[in-house]
Amino acid sequence: MAKDRGAVLAVRAAVRKVVDYREVDVTDGAWWRRYAMLIRELARDTDREVVSTFVAYHQAALAGAASAEGREHHQKALLEVTQEYLGLLAPWNAQSKEERASQQMAEMRAKWAAQYGDPSDPEVQRKIQETVEQMKREAAAAQDTSWQDDDEQMARRMVKHYRRKQGSK
Repeated sequence: MAKDRGAVLAVRAAVRKVVDYREVDVTDGAWWRRYAMLIRELARDTDREVVSTFVAYHQAALAGAASAEGREHHQKALLEVTQEYLGLLAPWNAQSKEERASQQMAEMRAKWAAQYGDPSDPEVQRKIQETVEQMKREAAAAQDTSWQDDDEQMARRMVKHYRRKQGSK
């Protein structure tokens, strides 16, 4: 029921005493027209609350924090809280934390594939492996092995190297 917007709005209408279901006459067209109008307005109220939540999120994100780390932490936390709140306001659109993570991974994969190619494609895997080997050779030549301890730095170098190779084509 939580994913059915009409059902959620019908329950909210009863709880808020907007609609008294004891007076229902399913054969009365006027009752159904009034009911549809009230449910539409409840839906608009919910949509306004959703927009208000987005505004609050963006205001807080713009206010930021003193450091980049603090800002990133607060933005992630605020986004999670905002998602939970939106799930309460509009349960028919709600996603669990796992569903949101899965959706984000799918979006990241799609962006990667659009930028560099499908990672499951043997040709792309070969290019990635070539990039890794080239980076290892460069690091060994410079006697710089610190990148091995920092996956994020290694990923940045891979992307930078791959982009250089893409630009030379």
